[in-house]
Amino acid sequence: MIEFLKGISSEVWLSLLALISLVVGKYWGEEKSQAKVRKLNYAADKMLADNYDRYTSKLEARLEVLEKEYVINREENETLKQTILTLQEEILFLRNKLLLVENNQLNLPIPIWLKDLDGKMLSLNQAFEDLFLLPNGLTTKDYLGKTDKEFWGEEKGKLYRQHDLEVLKTGELFNGIEKIKIADEEIEYRVVKFIRYSGKVKIGVGGIAIPLYKNTNKA
Repeated sequence: MIEFLKGISSEVWLSLLALISLVVGKYWGEEKSQAKVRKLNYAADKMLADNYDRYTSKLEARLEVLEKEYVINREENETLKQTILTLQEEILFLRNKLLLVENNQLNLPIPIWLKDLDGKMLSLNQAFEDLFLLPNGLTTKDYLGKTDKEFWGEEKGKLYRQHDLEVLKTGELFNGIEKIKIADEEIEYRVVKFIRYSGKVKIGVGGIAIPLYKNTNKA
């Protein structure tokens, strides 16, 4: 082997050393490049993590502010909604009084009412409230603006509405019997219904109720 090595010319040795140098240089160059890449990746990851934490904190803070604003706005909206409902009730109540005064029906001793063309209660007098509402723990304000179905329930509301529609369709008086639940009893009333006008404009169905007798059977 030694003899073999001695036989290698200096040109060959130089070529071998150049090759070895190239391979080693390439190897160390790749290692350095990989180290630089790792270093850059680490720096990028750290920057991303730092920015993520910072931006996440900002977003969470903004979200918290928005949630508080939402709660405040919702409470304000609920308050505003309740105020509007109260004002609407007051308007209906005052309109009811005005209609009664205009028609001299405020203090008549029999129940009198007026419903609009859609069946919503527009006006009722004190006798109506005293006989039909107060015994049920209700007042005029509870009925104004509501239909019979909304107030008396599906069964009775449907019947009352049917009688109103007959009047509107035929233009003739309805003169019949309707049962009205008062407290825990049902009382039959002779009910007369008729079209109400303002000038020549049809505005709804008016009605009066006269008691017949007290039904002792529980509803």
